[in-house]
Amino acid sequence: MKFILILMVFITGNLQAQTDFEFIEQQILDSYSVLKKAHLEQNPERQRIFSAKLKTQLMFALLQNGSYYHPFLSLGQHVKIVESPDKRVRVFSWDVLSLGAGRNVCSLVQYRGVQNESYFNVLSEGNIATENHKNVFITAIHLLKNPSGIPYYLLVGSGSVIKDQEHTTARIFYFGHNQLSECADCFEGNLPYWTMQGSTQFPVELQYDSRREKLYYYQPSYHPKTGQRKKGLHYQMYWDKGSFKNY
Repeated sequence: MKFILILMVFITGNLQAQTDFEFIEQQILDSYSVLKKAHLEQNPERQRIFSAKLKTQLMFALLQNGSYYHPFLSLGQHVKIVESPDKRVRVFSWDVLSLGAGRNVCSLVQYRGVQNESYFNVLSEGNIATENHKNVFITAIHLLKNPSGIPYYLLVGSGSVIKDQEHTTARIFYFGHNQLSECADCFEGNLPYWTMQGSTQFPVELQYDSRREKLYYYQPSYHPKTGQRKKGLHYQMYWDKGSFKNY
């Protein structure tokens, strides 16, 4: 009888925890609905309020124990969610729906600590004016091999600052002690990130070949006098000894 009682308490506790995450997710979705309505009605003040509220609610959710295992399936219909191949890192990216031709993107990266604790870092605050290259929807996470054995993660995303233009950015993060840090010199020329300009007609289309450990893409070209755009030249970089290099 005592065993049954303990089992019932255990099951009820698990169900309650699951219900709590679903409730939190619904609160985030409610804020998104109000944010979207404010955007359609061109109400910038209301937009700012609920954009900040949505971000705060999601940050709160990601810090809760066990949140990493909640799939956020309903939220995923409005927020871009991608996960690393080893399932230790995932990113949430969304348009803050501010007025203007460009897209202000806010993004959070969630990761698990050594004892499966939930942490997050802010990748982008959703401010085009101050963080152009960071202002992207993360669309892919690739796991990079590293001689030290420390996991390195290649995050690739695309965004738009000006109408009909598009940029693609690659950033690399790695695990320290219970912390996910950004690499400061992992790209050619000891750069902390790699960004490429394109257009909606000719996007960059950056790809990563895990077998050959290389990044490759076409850099669209633009003629300033004629305004003509074309696909451009092919470029590639190889991952070698902890950084991407041109060969």
